[in-house]
Amino acid sequence: MVTILLPVHNDEKYINFTLESLLSQTYKEYKCIIGFNGTIDKSKEIVESCVGADQRFIIKDFGDSKGKSATLNKLLDAVESDYICLIDGDDMWHEKKLESQIKIRESADVIGTLASYINENNQKFHNLLLSQHDTDIKKGFVHGHNQIVNSSCFLKTSDAKEIKGWDQSVDGLEDFDFWLKLFKLGKKFFNIQDYLVYHRIHPNSNFNARKLMYTVSDILNKNKIDAYTII
Repeated sequence: MVTILLPVHNDEKYINFTLESLLSQTYKEYKCIIGFNGTIDKSKEIVESCVGADQRFIIKDFGDSKGKSATLNKLLDAVESDYICLIDGDDMWHEKKLESQIKIRESADVIGTLASYINENNQKFHNLLLSQHDTDIKKGFVHGHNQIVNSSCFLKTSDAKEIKGWDQSVDGLEDFDFWLKLFKLGKKFFNIQDYLVYHRIHPNSNFNARKLMYTVSDILNKNKIDAYTII
């Protein structure tokens, strides 16, 4: 029913925690496609050791290919299920994350959750508050506030493919751009008001701890969304 997309780039320090959180899910009927891109550390060996012979996990090595968006698009091409979820190689899920979203899968097109920020030692140091309902989430978008945590999302595969996946030209803000495209298509958003995702903040974050070429305002302009956009 659901496929988890897991892009990995030199995540040897945290990937075991990510995988343990997937293996601990109370909802077991999922597949997980793991895509390595430009990885030169021991991430792949750790992944192979963690998942063992569990056939729910499919490992793909994209060689020297780099970029989160490019990796996600390659993973999306391999999806056969009706729904997808995303998780970064240094984040973790609460054990009831998937179960909670599966139960309400018909209530919205994109279902996220609240998230707690964790440090390098898995210690929580901040709870991220996000809007719950569609109109409030979209108001946040219009004002440049991303209301869907990437590693929390649950959505229809067909919707992701309709907007042709993630824009590689805006890596680092590809998630905000992705949500805005779905917003423009009239998709409905919802955030479960439980802290079911643990988003790691650390100095060497692979995909977002760097200077970005674009700002949130650039992404809004790219999608022709401003304060006068009808919600």
